[in-house]
Amino acid sequence: LPPCIKSAPRGPTDRMHAGALHTAVLCAVFGSAVSFSGGAAAFSSVHFAPSPSTFTPLVAAPAASTLSLTTSRREIPSSRGRHVAAGALRMSGFREKWQRMEKTWSNRGGLVLTQHRDNVWAAERPFMWNNIDVGCKMTLVRLSNGDLWVHSPVQLDEEMRTALSDLGGEVKHIVSPNYEHMKYAQQWFQAFPDAAAYGCPGILEKYPDVGYRLEVPCADGSMPEGWPSEVVAVFFDCEKNPFTGRPFFNEVNFLHVPSKTLLTTDTFWNYPKRDVPKGTRLWKFGMDRVYGPFYRTFMANPDVLKRVLDKLLSLDFTSILPAHGSSVGGSNDSELSMYDDQGPVFNGDVKALLRAHFASGPSA
Repeated sequence: LPPCIKSAPRGPTDRMHAGALHTAVLCAVFGSAVSFSGGAAAFSSVHFAPSPSTFTPLVAAPAASTLSLTTSRREIPSSRGRHVAAGALRMSGFREKWQRMEKTWSNRGGLVLTQHRDNVWAAERPFMWNNIDVGCKMTLVRLSNGDLWVHSPVQLDEEMRTALSDLGGEVKHIVSPNYEHMKYAQQWFQAFPDAAAYGCPGILEKYPDVGYRLEVPCADGSMPEGWPSEVVAVFFDCEKNPFTGRPFFNEVNFLHVPSKTLLTTDTFWNYPKRDVPKGTRLWKFGMDRVYGPFYRTFMANPDVLKRVLDKLLSLDFTSILPAHGSSVGGSNDSELSMYDDQGPVFNGDVKALLRAHFASGPSA
């Protein structure tokens, strides 16, 4: 078999080391009474919390109607580089039909899918950590041949199934971009058995029973047979957990070439600082000022990280759609980008923003 197609081994999987380290670092800021191992279990068990009804902020976020009123005329960059008023942006045609979710700070429009750019949608959902909604999103791409490519899947509920049916096309590619964003992968694999089941390097050994069949990129750096050429992968092979000697997230970033959209998961985040619950603001502080420096100082090999960033920044992208926080560079639907605090600092230069993020952390 080629190096990207392996039979899954059956040994121990050490499933919680990433969540445990993540919890240990952040607890120093949050003052949580959760133990190291208990916190890790809680972190892993609530990844991609499926039900918006579980959203219980420490301080309530402003009502969704207030958020819309205060930002309805804010100008944001469009996918063509112009500035257009929010509300005049192009939509997918299903926006009203897809307003079926509870409105929270992490899904301000209450949408099943929110359009980022042409043929690119985000499924925003609450993501609970210690009763704090830190927000998360799945990305759905309609490829040039009409097939659907799924990145970091969230719960496949009836609303999502209906939205997929609305878009048409078949789900042919399902991707878990790192070790943590995989809670609902098996659900999607079982629902779409003909789809290619991808994970980041090492995931076949780490999670042998989930159903992954392919790793992307392959061990030799190539892409698996059948991988869509319009999606480019950049592997962050620079990590080493100081406690276990293993990679932490082992994340792969992806570029959707036609829309010039970079997809990130836990290597880059863009949490808003306005109109979010108190607990979420505290989480942002911990990620920006504690976890980020810890990762850059102790987790990432600086020489390898530089090589990875050079490759990433050589690609042609004008927007970033992170799994956590607001999009950068403008979205067709203003719900995704209206609370982007970092983009304006760099006048919309997404590559300058990324350089600063990996050098010293978020700038806003």
